[in-house]
Parts: sequence; C-alpha cells; structure tokens
Amino acid sequence: MNTLISCRTFIEYNETIGHLYIPNLFVRVIHENGGYFLKTNNIGFRSDIDYNIQKREGIKRVMFFGDSFTAGDGVENSQRFSDLLGDMIKEIEVFNFGLSHSGTDQQFLIFREFAKVMKPDLIVISPLLENIRRNMKSELLNQSQDGQFFKRPKPYFKIQSSGLSLFNRPVPKAKLFEVDAGPTDAKPSIASITTSKIKQSVFKKLGIKTNLYPEYDSENREEWKLMKSILAEWINEADCPVILSPIPWYHQFEHPEIYMTENYIERFKSFESNSKFILCNLLDQFKKYDLDERKSFTYNFDKHFSPAGHRVVAESLIMVIKSILKIN
Repeated sequence: MNTLISCRTFIEYNETIGHLYIPNLFVRVIHENGGYFLKTNNIGFRSDIDYNIQKREGIKRVMFFGDSFTAGDGVENSQRFSDLLGDMIKEIEVFNFGLSHSGTDQQFLIFREFAKVMKPDLIVISPLLENIRRNMKSELLNQSQDGQFFKRPKPYFKIQSSGLSLFNRPVPKAKLFEVDAGPTDAKPSIASITTSKIKQSVFKKLGIKTNLYPEYDSENREEWKLMKSILAEWINEADCPVILSPIPWYHQFEHPEIYMTENYIERFKSFESNSKFILCNLLDQFKKYDLDERKSFTYNFDKHFSPAGHRVVAESLIMVIKSILKIN
C-alpha cells in the first residue's frame, strides 16, 4: 500500500541496475511548477498500478523505456506521454519502466531483468540524445535533494571480440559526497541558460549551425558504436516490434534552425533494415508548433518536459502505435 511521506530521496541502490525508485512510495516532490506527486509500484517503477505478468484478454501490452524524460521528472504519473497514450488508446495497457538519470545500458538491463518476462506486445525506447555519453561511463554525477553532489556507479557495457560484455556487476554502492560541485545532466543552471541564449543570438545572426552531439556524426565514433550495439542487442532479444523515438535536447526543438539534428537521425535510421524496428522522429511533431509553444514544452529552469511537452510526444506516437498493433 502506498503512503504519502516526506523524504529527501526516492531512489535506492540496486546491485543490478545501479539504482531504482523505492517501491510503494507516494511522495510530493518540490519543483518550480509548485510541486508534483511521485508514486511508485511494488517493484520500484513510477506507476499507479503494480505490473502483473498475467496479461488481460484482448488488451495489448506496451512498454516504455528511457531516462527521466520517460519516467516523468517534473510531472505526475498521469501527465506522462506513456500514460496519456494509455488514456487515448483503450485497447492497450501501459507499463512505464523509465528511470531518472539512467543510460541506455541501464534501460536495456531493466528490460532484461524486469520487463522481458512480462511479454510485451510493443516496446517504445526513448533515449535522450545525451544518453550516448552516459553509456560510456562507469559512474554518473548526481545531486541529492539537499544539494550535495556525489558519484553513483552504474553497470556498463564494452564491445569486445565476443560481443557486448557487462561490467560493474554487482554495481558498487554510491560514492557519497565526493564531488563538491558540478552540473547535473537535465537541470542546467541559470548561468548556462543565459549563456545559451547569448550563443543562440550570435549563431542566428551569423547564420551558423552548431552541433550539440558530435558523437552522432559518424558511424565510426566509439560512442555511437556502443549505443548501436546496445540497441541492436535489445531489438534482437525483443519478441515484439520496437519503436525508437529519440528525445532531442530542448535547444534542438526550440531552435532547429541553429542546432544540427540530421546527424542523430541518420544514425538511428541505420536500424531500418530490421523488420521489427520503427523510427519515430519526435522533431517532426515539435516543428509543427510556433516558437512560443515549443518553449512551453519544458519548464523555465528544469528542462524536462512540461505536461504540454508530454502531450506532443504522445501525439507523435499515437498513430505509430495504432498502426503497429492494428488498432483503429
């Protein structure tokens, strides 16, 4: 049974994944939007329901994987794109396995450890583009609720002659308070946001395009080779279709005229020869809106999706999901 509590953390150590949400929590999280409720289920994922292995007759099971943008930092469970899709498509049940501050490697391990046995009919993987960097690391910089910085070890893969090999298993426990300061991945400082706005103004005036993620520039980049190997293994292990819907950083959908996007789209298209794979380019949907609307898709300082941003992602995915599952 979930109980509303006041606590400084909603994450706990897990020796396989590195960290997971504390099971059976009901917590109010302080946020610039005035705060939101975070609820977890019996196995430590953000959900209002427990995930049962037994499937309901006539209902398709759709599973979502990703980091904090999928897990829903900044919004309540019901406001996430996964849950919105569950409301829009009555013929599906939604299992959200998103995990804040995780890499694609950890998300793949969540599929192996928790989700695969639950027999999905469709998988949606939504890697934040920055995840390509997390996959290369054995530990990630984190910030606690009271503002302290520390490094949290994680499992990670390396490409070896025999294929992908997994390291840091069991995962060492967090190295608490070893770092005095530094940025977290999805919460830029006021200074960094101001600097970005100045750069955008200069780039726009000069007609220059800049590249946030050069790791996607070439199929020969080591970062991309690892990301591609993880996703290829995941698609191979899945017994169902897989939608890949990469999540761009907010700069890229607010100012596509300034920030390059062709590189990452080209890389992910390399999976299209696999019959189980479908690419959903979220940028196409974001670009349908004017600049003021695109700015409303994230918060002022926390650049996770706002409820409006989650609605746009749901709009991007709904027809793709219906088509694959043959739902009218």
